[in-house]
Amino acid sequence: MAGGYEVLHRIRGYKPLQSIGDAFEKSSAGFFTSLDKLVLGHVPYALSLSSDAVYRTLSLYLGTARGPGIHEALLKVVALAKDKGQPVICLAWHRNPADMDVLLPIMLDDNKAASFLPYHFRESYGRAAMPYLQRALREARGRFTREAAAKEIAQLQAEMSRAELPR
Repeated sequence: MAGGYEVLHRIRGYKPLQSIGDAFEKSSAGFFTSLDKLVLGHVPYALSLSSDAVYRTLSLYLGTARGPGIHEALLKVVALAKDKGQPVICLAWHRNPADMDVLLPIMLDDNKAASFLPYHFRESYGRAAMPYLQRALREARGRFTREAAAKEIAQLQAEMSRAELPR
């Protein structure tokens, strides 16, 4: 099943080089809507497998898709996965500020997913991520997570300083 989701993710994320802008996505909207519905119909079975390999590839697909039920399915994958690395990155791709509250405990914990979450917080949530990054700097159990949070705080501060400069 993981291999099937891998193939579907490749199809969902396909961006032809000759395409300018999102013309391919728009012209294929009906196809992608059908594909999303097909994948969502199989999510309960995929979740029942308790397989991090399936969760990883399913989260890749769900991270690149938008539409009814996609975000909720991805939240379920994040909750069930033992290896949360790829699922939490894919959740951040949705750029939903409410997800920071879901992701913060993972970033504060001592796990493989924690140390790269500060980058995804800054990249996906911008200035809104600052209090979460500051908390990670103070409270994260992993040294690499604290160091990554410090780096992303500095990056955000630099971006905010540049934005305040007169044009």
